[in-house]
Amino acid sequence: MNEEAIEGVRVVVPFGKKKLYVGIIVSLHENPPKQYEAKYILHILDGVPLISEIHLKFWRWISDYYMCYIGEVMQAALPAGLKMQSETKIGLNPEGESDDIEMDDKERLIIEHLKHHAELTPDKISELLGIQNCYKYLKSLYDRGLILFLEEIEDTYKPLIIKTISISIDYQNDDAMGELFDSLQKRAPAQMVVMARLISICQLNGTMKKEALLAQEGVTSAAIKALVKKGILIETKIEKDRIEFGKGNDTVDFVLIPAQQRAYDHLKLHFQEHDQALLYGVTSSGKTHVYLRLIEDTLKAGKQVLYMVPEIALTTQLIERVQHQFGDRVVVWHSRFNPHERVELWQAVAKNKVDVVVGPRSAIFLPFTNLGLVIIDEEHETSYKQYDPNPRYNGRDSGIMLSHLFGAKCLLGSATPSVETYANVVNGKYAYAEINERFGGIKMPEIQIVDMLTEKKQKRLNGIFSVTLLDEIKQTLANNEQVILFLNRKGYVPITECADCSWTPMCTNCDISLTYYKSSDKLRCHYCGYSREPVARCVACGSTHIIMAGYGTERVEDDLKLLLPEVPIGRFDYDTTRTKHSHQKIIHDFEEGAIKILIGTQMIAKGLDFEKVRLVGILNADQMLNFPDFRASERAFQLMLQVAGRAGRRDTLGKVLIQTNRIDHPVIHQVLEGNFKEFFTTEIAERQKFRYPPFFRLIKLTCRNKDFHLLQKAADYLFLMLQKGLGNQVMKPQFPPVGRIRNYYLKDILIRLDNDHREIAKTKHFIRAQINHLNEMKEYKSIYIHADVDPY
Repeated sequence: MNEEAIEGVRVVVPFGKKKLYVGIIVSLHENPPKQYEAKYILHILDGVPLISEIHLKFWRWISDYYMCYIGEVMQAALPAGLKMQSETKIGLNPEGESDDIEMDDKERLIIEHLKHHAELTPDKISELLGIQNCYKYLKSLYDRGLILFLEEIEDTYKPLIIKTISISIDYQNDDAMGELFDSLQKRAPAQMVVMARLISICQLNGTMKKEALLAQEGVTSAAIKALVKKGILIETKIEKDRIEFGKGNDTVDFVLIPAQQRAYDHLKLHFQEHDQALLYGVTSSGKTHVYLRLIEDTLKAGKQVLYMVPEIALTTQLIERVQHQFGDRVVVWHSRFNPHERVELWQAVAKNKVDVVVGPRSAIFLPFTNLGLVIIDEEHETSYKQYDPNPRYNGRDSGIMLSHLFGAKCLLGSATPSVETYANVVNGKYAYAEINERFGGIKMPEIQIVDMLTEKKQKRLNGIFSVTLLDEIKQTLANNEQVILFLNRKGYVPITECADCSWTPMCTNCDISLTYYKSSDKLRCHYCGYSREPVARCVACGSTHIIMAGYGTERVEDDLKLLLPEVPIGRFDYDTTRTKHSHQKIIHDFEEGAIKILIGTQMIAKGLDFEKVRLVGILNADQMLNFPDFRASERAFQLMLQVAGRAGRRDTLGKVLIQTNRIDHPVIHQVLEGNFKEFFTTEIAERQKFRYPPFFRLIKLTCRNKDFHLLQKAADYLFLMLQKGLGNQVMKPQFPPVGRIRNYYLKDILIRLDNDHREIAKTKHFIRAQINHLNEMKEYKSIYIHADVDPY
């Protein structure tokens, strides 16, 4: 197999005595293993590499940078249909003798069925016996030498086969067909019906799908089979793509406005010297138009484009725009594809059948062969970060590295860039272009602060709504315009508590209070899904005085329906968009005016464009500002400015009301001014002072175990081991805000590293060695530890 065994092909390899696995060859050498007995590759599955050399380099980079195993990268990268599965099957042992051996009824039933079937799976045997687990019976039969466990590799991808029916060339003339009809009319009328239907639809020399022919009245499968057997009809099997790939337009049908043209020219000029650039553009400035022009240039150069978006489900409008411009040359990579469609799209990208891919963070793993441009839209979005499981990568940073490996250009775009990205502009690493005006001369919305402390003193509050906001909502509706209300908390109320002793019902599996959902009338945990009935009596003091504190989007919707009973109101959060097309329906209804007020979480801040939205209300700005995270100010600023950008995107001047108790908070004033650069100047000084990114790199180690005391002991031991090599760069173990999830206790160790790439690589190697050392200790073998690089 030496000639066929090349890097990037899949192979079947044995593990242990019976297990088979499918792996990918990542390197070739002549050094047999010393720790264990060498095993031979059993089969080579691919004639050409499934993974290119560039993508293997990319996988290694992700593995090294994000401190995970390359096998975990492979699991994330490959579609399920390409991974193949090892399946255990049961067969009779030809050397076994069952006649004289005592067996119970179930064992005897297994043996009798195996005599009539060459192989059976454990699931089939369980179904046969009418039980859930058949392994004790299988083990008993195996121990007595009556059965064998067989291992097979199963290909999970099945190509789509279309069966077509055509008439044999010998019968494609009137004379032969006339004789055939005379014969069939007497002897096989059902076959004559088939021939008559076929000729009436596709003539003598046409072809028809078998499925369509069977749908015709009077046509039977048996009649078709008989005609095929006689050689009168020919059945052909054709392998067909489930997704249509084609070549559409390669030019865009619009003209850039002067501000967009300047940004485009600036990027084209600076891409001669820089490989990465940031396009800063205020909300509704038309950054997409600049993207489309750059895509057009890339396609004309014969290169592929990766257009990354934070969440596919929320970018329907953008996708329609890109597909309108470039037609079938664009495909969308998303979770709605079934496993077979994912394999076909993967193969189409590898064969250069696809020119533009629009997709979320996972699209970076597609096997591009000729990548020329990577666009990362809304680059500041937290959705680009994978939090669980490994690899815990950032799609934005990984996309930049992918473009670098291909020698491609990378464009990041945002109205509220991340601090790290803008710092790269300031230090000259990235090129920069900006659009400081809205498309079509539309003015930026007027932003107004509502002081909730003053409103409360003046008794101008109605629940979470200030009278100021309610008056603006009513005025907007009177003008036949629409409203968006933003609250970044789902559910009905976040906390149910006893008014007498402050007891709160907690999740039984996690250290977090339960959130009440009125739609299901349940208290539910956001982490593990545990739910229970609402409480009527406090378990701590016995009081029946149970109150509900706080607001979620569900309660806002409920309260607003009481205040404005005639107004159609919709809610756009995780709970209302769980089903396949629910988000599209809500967006469509809002666009068509069937919904007048849309209440939502941060999902409504992600690139949606609505023509008639005049008013945006941010119901609780303090909730974002008070979050215990060094990025709280950055995320609050980004979210508020992005949500504000949904207002007044056509002819009407938009208005934004921000309800807050902290009118003097600097972030509130920076949002009021819409001044990103002022925000950046303030924030970057804070980051440097307190040793946070981009001046320092962070690695968070999370230790997890069900035994609280063992976890404490292991975390302390690991801390001491790390401290010997890293000194004060290692912070003492701390419990995270939620210290127990799904009955596993958690403890974090945060490591701050100087921004020296060579030292970072050495330090990661040292950290991995200490984790491995701890896992090799018998006492701590059950402790699970994972590393999260750039965790926040």
